Amino acid sequence: MASRVTARLRGDSAPLLRPAGSVTSIANESVAACIKHDHPNRPTTPPEISKYRKSTIHEPGKIVKHYGAANNVIPHPKDEPFGYKSGVGKGEGVAEVIKNFPESELMQWRLERQEDVYSSSKREPLGQSYNRGHKLPQGLGTDVPFGEVCEQRGVVGAKAMMQHPLAKELIFPVDFKDEDPDGKYHDMYVRTHASYAPGQQRQRNYNWEAANIEPGKHTFGLTEKVDPNNRNGVAKALNPQLGVGYKDTAKIVPAMLEHFYITEKDQLGKVKKLGHGNRNIPPDFAYGAPSEGRNSDSWGVRKLLVGGYTEAQQIPDVDLGKSIKPGHRNLAPDDKVFGLPSVRTDIMRRYPQPTKQLHEAGMTVQMSKGCADNTNYGEEPDAFSLIYPAAGGDRGVEERMYLEPYTAEKLKAFLGTAGINTVEFDAYFDNACAVDNFTGGSTCCILTYQRVKRHFEMQKLHA
Repeated sequence: MASRVTARLRGDSAPLLRPAGSVTSIANESVAACIKHDHPNRPTTPPEISKYRKSTIHEPGKIVKHYGAANNVIPHPKDEPFGYKSGVGKGEGVAEVIKNFPESELMQWRLERQEDVYSSSKREPLGQSYNRGHKLPQGLGTDVPFGEVCEQRGVVGAKAMMQHPLAKELIFPVDFKDEDPDGKYHDMYVRTHASYAPGQQRQRNYNWEAANIEPGKHTFGLTEKVDPNNRNGVAKALNPQLGVGYKDTAKIVPAMLEHFYITEKDQLGKVKKLGHGNRNIPPDFAYGAPSEGRNSDSWGVRKLLVGGYTEAQQIPDVDLGKSIKPGHRNLAPDDKVFGLPSVRTDIMRRYPQPTKQLHEAGMTVQMSKGCADNTNYGEEPDAFSLIYPAAGGDRGVEERMYLEPYTAEKLKAFLGTAGINTVEFDAYFDNACAVDNFTGGSTCCILTYQRVKRHFEMQKLHA
């Protein structure tokens, strides 16, 4: 009854089908009402679970506690401060210990007198410069200038010394006594430390007179005026091979070492000498056997990579892209359909056999197909049947069952099992058989029998 009321209120197109779930008329029993909280605010986390959450453990302003010790009770009175009282009498508190700066001038003077015994207080008095123990003359820096009075050249006083400085003469003295008149000590420092004087020329003490050469006027080397054909003297001196008629007759290294380099090192563009002697091999000689041999038509590495096919051999095959295997060619009539149809009307349907109870009740008509059979035999309901199902569809009754032919015995047994009155069954059955006119004897379907029965009942009501 509840399903029909719901269908009438909501406009259900299939009122005979039982709706899914439980139908109730109690308020606030819908899914939305069950999910929505009754309280306007979001429910908080239970206290027995909140100790495991990071938002509770790391809450700002609170001590981080392990969830294993979150609910542990501290054995301490609630209103008393934490810790234990000392048995000793009241002494200095923390505030008095921290507060060590003197509060009055007398206490400050007393503190300074107590710190006078320290050497750091004597050397570095507060507000004064560092005391190094120097004893300066009376009035130094105010009445008496720093430094000593120099009376050289008539310069007296610090002011006059600034106007006529003598530091240059101290660094580079001019009028001093020469302690090395013959230069003996200077030559010794030149040889040992290369200590040349500023602007001094290096002298090697050559005997130029023996060579009849004046170093100040003589020009070394050849010039074009003296010998125009003899040029590039410096280049020839550095590289004697540039000279005309040069012969390399010098042996700088031993012959054994040179032979070792010849046999050990690889020379660019030349065959490595292995000490086999001169074989009189021509420059264009090639080692090994030729890959092509004497016959130029033989296949070598190049032909294997490039190929030696003619233009006719390189033309694509005629059957390229076509199947030439029998039975695998794409040759079929125009009306040929490949594959299997989704609706199998070409095979017989496989329905399960009727049970013993159905057979005793007279229902020998095959029922629906098995649950494991997912084949569509063309008898599946369409969209219209799904939207507007037939009467009895909610009980598993199909329309084809109303159109199956029944004999008199089977139909009467079926109606008796269903609880339908069969007093005038024979008269109704004969008229239904005349209407259906099935081949094979006196049979009719359930739909025709119901229509004939309804027709005679209406005549009796209007009589």
